[in-house]
Amino acid sequence: MQWIRFNACLEDTIAKAYQEWKANLATHDAKEANQDQVVEGPKNSAVVARLVDRRFIDYLVEIGVPFERP
Repeated sequence: MQWIRFNACLEDTIAKAYQEWKANLATHDAKEANQDQVVEGPKNSAVVARLVDRRFIDYLVEIGVPFERP
């Protein structure tokens, strides 16, 4: 698990990408964090921080969603 930080206007895009990524995980990877286990960090009107699976980070890079690793 690793923290990522992204612009708040991308929150819906990140949530949709997470659902797509989660749906495509192999069944043996089902032990990974459920959506209700995702940890959200500090949030203000401009930036959101979230703790996510490192493989999800690779997926975000692959689909071109911008984010930072704090």
